[in-house]
Amino acid sequence: MRALWVLRWLLCIPPLTVACAAPALPAPVVWLVDGASGVYGTTQSGDLFTWQAGQIRLLHKAFALSPLIACDGGVVGVNGYGELQRWTAGQLVSTSGARLSALSRPACVPDGLVAVAMNGDLVRYETRDRTWRETARVQADALPDAQLTLADLTGNGTRQIVALRGPNRERYRHGILGDTVEATGIGVFDSTHLALRAKLTLGAPDVFEDLEARPLRTSDQRDALVVVRSSAQGGSALAVIEQRESTLHMRSLGPDFQQPNRWLAPIVGLHAVWAVHTPHLGGVLHHYQERGGVLSAFSRLEGVSNHVIGSRNLSMAVALSDHQLVLPTQDRQRLLIIRCASHCSVRQELNLDAPLSSNLIVSGGQLIAGDESGQIHRWPLPAF
Repeated sequence: MRALWVLRWLLCIPPLTVACAAPALPAPVVWLVDGASGVYGTTQSGDLFTWQAGQIRLLHKAFALSPLIACDGGVVGVNGYGELQRWTAGQLVSTSGARLSALSRPACVPDGLVAVAMNGDLVRYETRDRTWRETARVQADALPDAQLTLADLTGNGTRQIVALRGPNRERYRHGILGDTVEATGIGVFDSTHLALRAKLTLGAPDVFEDLEARPLRTSDQRDALVVVRSSAQGGSALAVIEQRESTLHMRSLGPDFQQPNRWLAPIVGLHAVWAVHTPHLGGVLHHYQERGGVLSAFSRLEGVSNHVIGSRNLSMAVALSDHQLVLPTQDRQRLLIIRCASHCSVRQELNLDAPLSSNLIVSGGQLIAGDESGQIHRWPLPAF
């Protein structure tokens, strides 16, 4: 068995001309992140591992249930006890009694990070003397599974924390993202003191059927936010939000489905926006274009999916550029490298051993993915 591991390790040393898979982990891979010293990930049971040159090494059991982030030379997540954990230089730095939400994704900020507490507060932490210290806290009413993002909404070069907030169980009980709690607002917070800088609150019956507000760079060199707005009347539509002074406004809104319980999963590049409409029911990739305050959707490719029903993983596709992206087929058994201009064409198909179970990341010019069999795969990205 050791000889087989050595052989596979040798086969995985770059340069690669074919797909390469590392020896399988004991559980499906659920999250991957490109860290300072290699690729890190977690399994379905929350175990932390690292993967370098085709070799897997388990680092810590039950490290995190939340999505991982890279931060300050290490990787960070929240475990099932609500403790903030960082693995760096072969050592674990952990909180005790933090009571953070294990469903949320923290955000790395200068000299620290911000996380979501179980009660919806935003909490800033800094590491001092190998311990986490809370340095700021605000009542944010954040979603318990909010995936925090960073965006420069004013164009001054300073990125601030963006969180979906105002959890509501009654407006829209679709439950496509793991529960029936949906956001009714968005808040923008200073990353140092966590002061609320701008907000948007939806009136009933609308919700944000989403977990994150994705930054999109605009022509005036500032970020807008891309998020899914839904209602019991029309289902989901893609919305672009912008900040004007201290208020967030809906800049444009795409078409909805004209019926409830129909959802779409966005894919956002630096300047480009796509979404897979009904990713669990046939899956059609659409390209979005904004003109004069109108957001239009154009059908491009059928038979794809970038989300598993009930999952909180919204990163099963990745934009390589404003014209190139990677996303799974409907059964998640293959990945498609797609180039989109006036139309979309499949440039390459990549086979998996089992359905995709992780997010997709790009590291060192290679695409990396994990599947339900516990395999990690990597492929060199082709030059277009």
